[in-house]
Amino acid sequence: MTNNKKSIIGVLVLVLPILVLAGMTGKVAIRQQVGEQIWRVKITGYDPRDLLYGHYLRFRYDWNIGANPHTSSASPKNQTCLCLNQSGDGYSNPEVYQTHCKAPENKSCQSVMKVYRHGNRYSLNRNEVSEKYFIPEENSEEIDRLFRSGDGEFSVELMAHKDHSVSVRKLYINDVPLDEYLRDMLKTSEGE
Repeated sequence: MTNNKKSIIGVLVLVLPILVLAGMTGKVAIRQQVGEQIWRVKITGYDPRDLLYGHYLRFRYDWNIGANPHTSSASPKNQTCLCLNQSGDGYSNPEVYQTHCKAPENKSCQSVMKVYRHGNRYSLNRNEVSEKYFIPEENSEEIDRLFRSGDGEFSVELMAHKDHSVSVRKLYINDVPLDEYLRDMLKTSEGE
């Protein structure tokens, strides 16, 4: 093999993983921004002894479960779908009921999300009823205190996609996105 061919192979070995990683990151970023509908769902603590797990806030969705006009059973591996429709709060705190993922009644749903059933709770996580959201380390104590005390209302913004998958977009505290809330909290603490 000539030196020229070795150089080309060496460059490909270095560049290819970077391109693959960049493509995967770009796909996730685009998926969070493009979808069918954005919903805001309230969340509650998962385990009061361990709300912050490393740099992650652990929570459960507090779905606004409405009357189920259709009976359905969970499919294999406890995967099912939730039908989401606007409630009195619009796209925040949507009315939700369990449905078949491909059943005709889905036509009456504004969005359909694939979820996993864990007893009487629904989660996006296949293995657990809890979810995780990244919290910056420097703000973790304040957010942990606020979440534990119940002084703030926490919700998560979800992007529903046509294939019934879901992307978690943002965490909200008292109807303010986390990044804005932290910026305002820092301004307040600096002004004291």
